[in-house]
Amino acid sequence: LTFSQFEDLSLEVLVDRLVHRHQHLLSLRICDLMQLKSNKQAVLEHWACARIRSSNTDDYKVLGREIIAKLKVSPGISFGKIAETAFNQGLKELATMVLEHEPRANDQVSLLLNMEQEERALRKAVESRDADLIMSVVLHMLKRLPGQSAAEAPEDPEKNPDGAAAQTQFFKVLEQYPQVLRHLVAYYEGFGLDPIKSAGRNATMALKRIYYELKKKKVAAKIKVIESYYKPEWKQRIR
Repeated sequence: LTFSQFEDLSLEVLVDRLVHRHQHLLSLRICDLMQLKSNKQAVLEHWACARIRSSNTDDYKVLGREIIAKLKVSPGISFGKIAETAFNQGLKELATMVLEHEPRANDQVSLLLNMEQEERALRKAVESRDADLIMSVVLHMLKRLPGQSAAEAPEDPEKNPDGAAAQTQFFKVLEQYPQVLRHLVAYYEGFGLDPIKSAGRNATMALKRIYYELKKKKVAAKIKVIESYYKPEWKQRIR
């Protein structure tokens, strides 16, 4: 590489080319010397992903600690990309370990859902206090219930015994996180409780089922009363 070529390339391009030749140490030294913060993060991310792909160790904890220790020196680095690489390599435990250090809740939750770790994703969403993020996880969990879409009521387990365990676990999660239940109730109430309309009918069924499963009989009775007011004849209302 001549000096003229170096001037044409720029320092950032040179670092990028060194990284793709796996010259990570040299790249880091250049970044430190020239104070190239964003390039340093890219170098560390590339190194971590390459380290995971080339690793032959069976002890994911040792590898995880090594990666985390080196990456912590650069605040703002994306642990999510590295965790995704680990997951794609079949190292699910390592991916989970690394992902714990991802500072961006959206990235963290998104990858956890891809890894089919819904409950962990919900916990992270709740910790973020982001209502939209919480609901995105809940709706994802609802869609994964057998025979469900997000706007429908959870199915009767007697009609689908295979899905009974998944639904039982879902309701246990709602019991564990009262704030999640409040978000879900508000979501269904947003459809209205008019049984004449399809969306309202599904929302009413969903709320009754949720309150029944959580043994909230008084609230379930209130939904039943509201539902009765939509009946066209008074005899139907008092049933």
